[in-house]
Amino acid sequence: MSSVLQLKLVLTTQNRLNDPGIYRRIQVLDTINFYELHCILQIAMGWSGVGSHEFRDLYDNSDIICNDFDYSSGPYGMVYDSQGYPVKGFLKHNSLSYYDYIDESDNHWLHVLFVEDVFSKEAGKQYPLCLEGEKNCPPEAFTGWDGYLEMVEGKGKLHSNYLKLSGSAYDPNSFNLEQVNTSLLNWKEFKQHWLDIKNQLEGKHPSPLQ
Repeated sequence: MSSVLQLKLVLTTQNRLNDPGIYRRIQVLDTINFYELHCILQIAMGWSGVGSHEFRDLYDNSDIICNDFDYSSGPYGMVYDSQGYPVKGFLKHNSLSYYDYIDESDNHWLHVLFVEDVFSKEAGKQYPLCLEGEKNCPPEAFTGWDGYLEMVEGKGKLHSNYLKLSGSAYDPNSFNLEQVNTSLLNWKEFKQHWLDIKNQLEGKHPSPLQ
């Protein structure tokens, strides 16, 4: 029988000295794999999914649990594609790990992933589900942490360029719980979109929607 994992996802700087206060609290089924978790986290945070990702051990940052592709250069042996790596058995109550999203401009958006609770699935309840959150994710593929404060202040060259490209000002406090949960209803379509692109890059045929 499947269980529910209650996760708190906190966006943090690389040295974890500054906390921008950006987080999401979500519930997911433990039957998913790490790639599916990646897609759910992307939607919950407001990221686009266009970059790559890694899940890493919090206490040994060089230990990559899984990422986008299979490869054999991990410090502890083979590193596996997150599609084939189930979260069940790894994400346990009180466990901590890193989720690193690397956008198309090679900005690293590091998140701490904390398993707050594990409990039985509630009949008739829709998962994944976002319970709460705070603040908007930074503009990806545009500015890393060095320019984030400039964007928050709403002034400077980076902000002006963002305004020209997006047509609206960046709102660091924007978070709409209802909108996030509406988007999460379509997480499988989000997953399939990026899997099809991934398969094309690897020369594979698109897979049917799962």
